Amino acid sequence: MKDKRYATLELYRRLLAQARPYAALVGLTLMVELLAAPLALLMPVPLKIVVDNVLGDRPVPRFVSAVVGGSATALLAGAVAMLVLVTLAALAQRMASAWLNAYAGERLTLDFRTRLFGARPTAISFVPRRRGHD
Repeated sequence: MKDKRYATLELYRRLLAQARPYAALVGLTLMVELLAAPLALLMPVPLKIVVDNVLGDRPVPRFVSAVVGGSATALLAGAVAMLVLVTLAALAQRMASAWLNAYAGERLTLDFRTRLFGARPTAISFVPRRRGHD
């Protein structure tokens, strides 16, 4: 095991050194990923309000009645608005997470290829417009 050129810890050290310039991007990706848990916990709250307070006979919490009012129609409209907002926020979080993951992955891949092959990516204007057989 010791005769291998790079031990596992050495490999991880090199990988972390390779990703160090993208630490802020990876940190932002992690923070966006961590937003998924609170958004998932907020999903059943509008249904709870409808079942307990609109259909049931439980008293309306003060913070809910202060925002939307105490009538059943206002509670139902507030619950629907909250459901739409939480769903849109969850979709925006998923989209941002997918974009950040793809962007960070592509940047890391490009940087690795550049270091591996020693070439810089060329601009699209440099590519000839004629085909090879013309």
